[in-house]
Amino acid sequence: MKNRKPIPYKIKAILQKEIGSVCPFCTNKDVEHFEIHHIDENPEKNELSNLIMLCPTCHSKITKGDISLQTVIETKIKVSKPKREIPKELIEIGKQIWEKRNSSFYTEAIEQVKNVIATTKETSDDYSEAYFNSVYATLIQEKNHSFDEAASIKLKSIEVFKKYNDLKQIQKCYSSLSHIEIERQNLLQAKSYALKAHQMILENCDEIKNYFVHLAISHDDLGWIEHQLGNYNVAIDEYKKSLSMLISESIQDDIDEEKIRKHQLAITYHHLGLSYEKIADVINTKDNYTKSINVYREINLQYDLARVLFLHSHVFFLEAEYEEGETHLNEAIKIYLEIKEYGELVRCLDLKGKVNFTLGKEETAYEIFIQSCEILEQHGGNLKLLEDLYHKVGEINFKKDNLEKASEYFNKSKELSERNNHYFGIADSIHGLAKIEKKKAMLMNLKSSY
Repeated sequence: MKNRKPIPYKIKAILQKEIGSVCPFCTNKDVEHFEIHHIDENPEKNELSNLIMLCPTCHSKITKGDISLQTVIETKIKVSKPKREIPKELIEIGKQIWEKRNSSFYTEAIEQVKNVIATTKETSDDYSEAYFNSVYATLIQEKNHSFDEAASIKLKSIEVFKKYNDLKQIQKCYSSLSHIEIERQNLLQAKSYALKAHQMILENCDEIKNYFVHLAISHDDLGWIEHQLGNYNVAIDEYKKSLSMLISESIQDDIDEEKIRKHQLAITYHHLGLSYEKIADVINTKDNYTKSINVYREINLQYDLARVLFLHSHVFFLEAEYEEGETHLNEAIKIYLEIKEYGELVRCLDLKGKVNFTLGKEETAYEIFIQSCEILEQHGGNLKLLEDLYHKVGEINFKKDNLEKASEYFNKSKELSERNNHYFGIADSIHGLAKIEKKKAMLMNLKSSY
């Protein structure tokens, strides 16, 4: 007779975690005391692979032969597979994080996701940790342009998702990596990641829920890379493939997935508009920007809505449709003010100033440029734009013979250019200052001649 060896506490804890405190055979949760069954009936063999935790009733059924050995083996395989489940409370927090991100409250979203990651580390939940690390990487990529850190995190997350065979998350990480490489201007590497993601969807369509949405996203990614490479007609073909999938089907049984579908629909219309704009097809540019705006309004994504409103206004201005352009631009300005997105706000104000200047409203343009400078000085943001704004204000003051003010702003522009090694900017500022000295000398000569 074989001796029964005591099962170590560590093994018992793993077995309990495997079944989640629910009998794997009858799914009874109300079990006062779980038992442990030796699958090969050898009580000396306490390897994890030979043990399964279950309720006393089902243990008795195995002993009697009512539950077959094959069923026991299959059940053990099922429960011992790594669980790729995120606790319900963390899923809810994850939704809150994405809501903050979609409303452009990036700082709050980043802080919240850091807290969640700390929680997953405490509970040794490596799957949830990898998931929220991937979310964190997306946030710092979008907010801080921390591309190196984001790429490193995404690659580490992929390794964890491979362990759990989570094809959907692996594919999403490859897609994100392609976006990062686009930002880094590593377009061939971006294309390599995008094709990996695309191939994964094609090969595993049966295992990826609502795969057509992810395939559509993949076509959009490939289109965006072709756009960056200057292959605008190829990009347009990819976007049309994406749209054909997104338009033909909706998702009735999953609200979150339907939001993703609609968001991607808006993005693809936006991207298609950009490619048509590059080939000077104004009608299709306007049509796709309008469609993108309508979907963004429907799903209430204010930041993205404002971006397309800005682009659309620019097209209207180029076509001398100033009233329509101003309506779209003013709405974008209102949104950016509300969500306190000052960098994008100043881009809109800069365009508004340029249009007013072109129309001969120099005083209005001047006030807008001064306001833009003050916003960037107070809140930080695009220093290159601030440098250009200083130069514009200097030029306007020069034209009005306000030479001291002109000198002040040319010097401000020069300081920023020097700080950021913008040699053309330095040259332009020096040229502006030289014009001032020349004008001063000319005015002095005029005075002395009288």
